[in-house]
Amino acid sequence: MSLPREIMDECINKKYFKRDNQYYQLSELNIAFKYLKVYPLGGGFQTTIKLNDHFFEKLREGEYVFTNEMPVVMETGKFGFDVWNNEWIKGWHNPFDRWNGWRVPWLTIEGLRQFNKMQDKYFKDDGNNRPYFLFEEDKVLYWDNQEEEKYIIEPIIYNLGGWDKTPLYDVSLGLTWDMYDDEGEIA
Repeated sequence: MSLPREIMDECINKKYFKRDNQYYQLSELNIAFKYLKVYPLGGGFQTTIKLNDHFFEKLREGEYVFTNEMPVVMETGKFGFDVWNNEWIKGWHNPFDRWNGWRVPWLTIEGLRQFNKMQDKYFKDDGNNRPYFLFEEDKVLYWDNQEEEKYIIEPIIYNLGGWDKTPLYDVSLGLTWDMYDDEGEIA
């Protein structure tokens, strides 16, 4: 069996593969051995998918999709760290976007200020250096004093649920954020 032309036209030069409402990074298309290798976005183990009749049926039915775009879907969440003792900051995240398996939260200016208050509350007197956000004129900087680095964080403007356009700041920054459900458990 040779591969149908549709697989070639559909997936060549695409970044992502979607099935079961999950997005995967395309890694390898092997035409000779008829398989596709993908990685879950944000981390996880590589999956090998056989390019067989079942695969092509799902592709034709639209259950499997190749694309260069992920949807921009911002959902609210409660974000924090284990050491904050079940306190959290309201923020937003794209459920399809993860960094090394962790959520990638986005905060407003108020959320950044709340982050600083939480850091002060839990770490100010322990002698350890902790990251903070600095506000200089019209700029927001992330200050990692363990590395003695400052860098500017640029906001992205989102229209969140019909509200005014809201500037949000990506605060993943190599931090391993947890997201909490309404009962205070890690979601």
